[in-house]
Amino acid sequence: MADVDDFDRFANEVAEWLIEKYGEYQDPMMMGGVLMRATMELYLSRLSEDDMHNLLDIVSESIPTIREQQVARSQHLHQGNKILH
Repeated sequence: MADVDDFDRFANEVAEWLIEKYGEYQDPMMMGGVLMRATMELYLSRLSEDDMHNLLDIVSESIPTIREQQVARSQHLHQGNKILH
């Protein structure tokens, strides 16, 4: 299992790649859909269908927390910058 340093490094690399690709595609709904499908395929390679449903329940419960973090991050950016999630 990856440690916190690997998680942070991978998250930063993905964020940089997404920012670059956002400039090319400029469609966060399409990009998110593709990433969500890829994420689900990665999880399903290790989880049973029931475990995947449980994981999605947990993810859906975290939406308010993620939204709060999104708002907090956006308050620290200069006006006009885009945030990708």
